[in-house]
Amino acid sequence: MGAHVYELRDPRNGAVRYVGVSANLATRLIGHVSVGRRCAGPNTAFHAWIADLLVLGLRPQIVPVEAVDDDRVSRREAEDRWIRKHVRRGAHLVNGRREIETAFRAAHLARVRSAS
Repeated sequence: MGAHVYELRDPRNGAVRYVGVSANLATRLIGHVSVGRRCAGPNTAFHAWIADLLVLGLRPQIVPVEAVDDDRVSRREAEDRWIRKHVRRGAHLVNGRREIETAFRAAHLARVRSAS
């Protein structure tokens, strides 16, 4: 079974706020919304965003952006690539700290290399 890299978009403006990967997008969205409803979990920025949407009667839009093999390495590489892409474009992602810092460093190194 394959998986998809997906974006969670803000329904108010279409902004990409989160990048993830899952083999079942519908189930994953339900999971995100239920955790956001409880405002629980280690990523408080993400859960606060979901909770804010729910208060307004909204839910994030889940959009598949790339099909990937369902192995750990393929999934992680594809997810990181999409996170870096959005960080380079200035997106205000609410992914966890590790993902954002890794993507920011990679985007910064690419800019430094291209300026040389």
